[in-house]
Amino acid sequence: MGPDDHSNNLLFDDNARKRSHQKAELHFRQHDFLFRHVCDDIVERLSMIRGDIKNVLCLGTRVPASFESTLKNRAGVKRMTISALDKAPFTKIFDCIISPLSLHNVNHLPVVLKHIRHSLKPNGVFLAALPGEKTLHELRASLIETETALKNGTSPRVLPFIDKEQIGHQLLQAGFTLPVIDRDLLTVTYRDIYALMHDLRYMGESNILTGRNKIYPGKSFFEHAQTVYHERFAYPDGRLPATFDLMYLIGWTKEDNP
Repeated sequence: MGPDDHSNNLLFDDNARKRSHQKAELHFRQHDFLFRHVCDDIVERLSMIRGDIKNVLCLGTRVPASFESTLKNRAGVKRMTISALDKAPFTKIFDCIISPLSLHNVNHLPVVLKHIRHSLKPNGVFLAALPGEKTLHELRASLIETETALKNGTSPRVLPFIDKEQIGHQLLQAGFTLPVIDRDLLTVTYRDIYALMHDLRYMGESNILTGRNKIYPGKSFFEHAQTVYHERFAYPDGRLPATFDLMYLIGWTKEDNP
């Protein structure tokens, strides 16, 4: 879509995404635990796939510094190109395309999946990790309850995450065969809601929804949200759990991938 094509109807603000990633760059390595976890799992899954995977495209630049060397050593990859999604060289030269947490906040995901499929060689494999629907459900519920109590209404503050059935259908619609989806529920604990939001900010996972409220809600808003979060979800030791519902997708191209 071009700049004049119904931009107000887009779910995600592309410029806000770029700003979020740029702001996170300086401190990302201190907050990249989720990306390290996902990339380790991707390496493990790729190492179990039979076949000669020489040329890999990684969609998303937020990966551990050692990711490429680890893939080469453990999965036998010969060459890897790491690219931001909007700059990806979508040409039919790749044996495998991987996406570690880079597709959950893009517009027109079905179109992106078709681009990915067309960029794979016959019998190529697509391997991705996306946050699933239960991701940050504690934070979402706490913010909704707070906004309802203090603002007499709600605005989107946590991204909507796709569910297993939706992404499975989209993989099939994009032309992938033998799609497999499995899930890993990872729970991380925080001392308070501020530490969680700090991690999200420096992961590059700020709220980029087009319909977000851009006005700072005030200190009292987050103090109330902290109270709600603690009352509803805190562990006996006072720590706050944050759920990351990680979905791993595998799809293949046909022998005559058009």
